[in-house]
Amino acid sequence: MKISIKTLQGKPTELDVSDANTLADVKQKIATQLNVGVENQKLIHYGKVMSEDGKKLSEYGVKDRDFLVLMVTKAHLFPLIQH
Repeated sequence: MKISIKTLQGKPTELDVSDANTLADVKQKIATQLNVGVENQKLIHYGKVMSEDGKKLSEYGVKDRDFLVLMVTKAHLFPLIQH
């Protein structure tokens, strides 16, 4: 199936995926096509943040021709200091 990935800048990208693909699989495809690190990606489907990388697209209800919104987060520059 094909899904569209839309960035907040409005740039759409189409991906070929299967409903058996996991969120981690989709993030890796985005990393390859858009050069955005997997750890910096947040995906949203119908207003809900997709946060479980091991979940399949079918479990999120993603269907052919749906679109996901890609939010790119900035990497942390400094590790958290634990006391």
